[in-house]
Amino acid sequence: MPATILKLACPDRVGLLARITSFVAFHGGNLLEVNQFTDPISGWFFTRMAIDSSTLALELPALRKAFTPVAREIAADWTVRDESSKMRVAILVSKLGHCLADLLWRWRSSELEMEIPLVISNHNDFRGLIEREGIPFVHLPVDSANKATSFSEMQKRLEGEGVDLIVMARYMQILPPEFCEVWSGKVMNIHHSFLPSFIGANPYKRAYERGVKLI
Repeated sequence: MPATILKLACPDRVGLLARITSFVAFHGGNLLEVNQFTDPISGWFFTRMAIDSSTLALELPALRKAFTPVAREIAADWTVRDESSKMRVAILVSKLGHCLADLLWRWRSSELEMEIPLVISNHNDFRGLIEREGIPFVHLPVDSANKATSFSEMQKRLEGEGVDLIVMARYMQILPPEFCEVWSGKVMNIHHSFLPSFIGANPYKRAYERGVKLI
């Protein structure tokens, strides 16, 4: 059954779910699935709704236009898309490739339904692997004395490719605050972490010495 996905995040308040579902119902949408979550610490509301596309009275462009005033009213960050459309995911990697290899295998086997428009690395180690997959590889060294230039170039590359999500697959650089602000909510760090208990370049050794047995 073809579905239209409405994804939304906004400041929490009473009646949000009713306001959004009423909009969907008004335009003939039959809800197939609704997931919601409120973070009490930040005071933010999140929801993802799957709507039966065949029941909607509007096509996607018109539906987006109709929802814009509602989104403005509740100060929402939102998207409405066809379920079959694939997210454009950029991968960042440094010199350890196990997370990258796993992502590529799952992408190639269609376990992860996504497009990979580019892989960016501060080292050249995985150029051959990436280019054999037919994916553009971007070598972008990071100068510790001038990181701003590197991340400014990265920003241009990502925007130029229309990237929806950034996945850090053992990318061993700290993203600067201004970069994080632009990509807020659109960066995923997938390797295991000992933060905040064990920080620095070798947290595994300190965790082992401390006797940590479960992460």
